[in-house]
Amino acid sequence: MLKLNDKVFLSLREAAQRFNVSVLTLIRHVRLGTLQGHRIGKYRMILVELNEVERWKREVYNVKQAIKIKRYWEQRKRRKRKTKS
Repeated sequence: MLKLNDKVFLSLREAAQRFNVSVLTLIRHVRLGTLQGHRIGKYRMILVELNEVERWKREVYNVKQAIKIKRYWEQRKRRKRKTKS
């Protein structure tokens, strides 16, 4: 954790542990642009702001998870209908 000018920055590993997501998920969203990250050094560490990760988790990640769960249950209902017929 790094504090600069009242902002708290986390490494991707710290953010993944804190928000129960994988590091690869965070990397993917930084590359897509849905999560803003700051690269430190040419190739090394990516830092994300704590407030930004909280926003991302609330607005992007949870919405995508809800869509996946809804799709799963819809498919399961369809399979039950097919087996009953």
